[in-house]
Amino acid sequence: MFSPKARSAVLAGLVLLLPPSVFAAFQASTSATLRGHVDDATGAVLPGATVTLTNSGTRAMQTTVTDDRGQYLFAGLFPSTYELKVELAGFKTYERTNLVLSPNDTRGLDVRLEIGQQTRRFSSRPHRK
Repeated sequence: MFSPKARSAVLAGLVLLLPPSVFAAFQASTSATLRGHVDDATGAVLPGATVTLTNSGTRAMQTTVTDDRGQYLFAGLFPSTYELKVELAGFKTYERTNLVLSPNDTRGLDVRLEIGQQTRRFSSRPHRK
């Protein structure tokens, strides 16, 4: 009825008509997700906290702000080792290092901030004359 070449052409045309979501199901995700919420010592949520995630290897930074429920989300992360910093006026800065995210990780990391002054880091260089 149809030659092998014609059958191949018809099959190829049918594959092109499939929606992209069909192909996505066959692909493995290689990204990671980090999410969590930020609260204080009483358990009250802290909206407006600045959350910074830094890739330890590349030093690439991503920043977000907690929403009205104190939640944050970083999606589509490259699997690597990260540093997390959370800052909010009137609270001590929270820092976490050596946070390893693997492919397909969906990690929850809740942060409790303590009342106090924000941590400040200073860098000094020798004065040259």
